[in-house]
Amino acid sequence: NSSAKRLYDWDQFSIYNQMMEMEIVRIQNDKDWKGPQFALLDIYWMTAMRIDGHPSPKDCLHYLLPGPPDWWNHLFYSNLRELAGLS
Repeated sequence: NSSAKRLYDWDQFSIYNQMMEMEIVRIQNDKDWKGPQFALLDIYWMTAMRIDGHPSPKDCLHYLLPGPPDWWNHLFYSNLRELAGLS
C-alpha cells in the first residue's frame, strides 16, 4: 500500500492541513487583503478518527453513507447559519 500512499500523498495530509490553516490566518490578519473573507472548517481530525467511514481498510478514497460526509454537510450547514447570524 506504500505505492498508493506515494500516489495520493496520504502521509502529507496533516502537513497540507497546517499549511492551509496558516494561510487562512495570514489572510485574516492582513489589513490590505481585498479578496473575500475566509472561514476554516477543519474536518481533518474528525474524519481521520472515524474508523467506520471506509468500506474496507484498503479503500481510503470512498466513504460509507451514512457516515462522515453527512457530518461534513451538517457542520457546513451549521457554519453557514452561524455566519449568516441565524444560529
